[in-house]
Amino acid sequence: MFLENYKEMNKTMKIYIYPHTKTDPFANVFFPNNDGLPGGNYASESYFKIALSLSHFVTQDPSEADLFFLPFSIACMRHDKRIGVDGIKDFIKDYLFSISRKYPFWNRTGGADHFYACEPPMLRISCLLFPSKV
Repeated sequence: MFLENYKEMNKTMKIYIYPHTKTDPFANVFFPNNDGLPGGNYASESYFKIALSLSHFVTQDPSEADLFFLPFSIACMRHDKRIGVDGIKDFIKDYLFSISRKYPFWNRTGGADHFYACEPPMLRISCLLFPSKV
């Protein structure tokens, strides 16, 4: 039964990645590090974003999506001097406010079908700071 369900999910599951442009002032927070191979303690976050963006799961049509990926990086926010550890909560709150106003998808489930990638060392920070509601 599991194998059948897995095969079906692998064929039908769709993920919408909220779009951002390379000219976005916070592009470094939304796009994976593509300057060569990602490295360091937080490389798997970049690898995940790259793999997801190249996968068959991604859809350009949000109405087809089962899940919605929030492409921000807690690690990048932490190291961005404009945000830093103390500004992560406000950045995420502002981002979710913007998403909820521009797109209807957050509002239909209160964000229950949304997710983001986070390295284990950053998980404690993101769990403490990630707001439950916009």
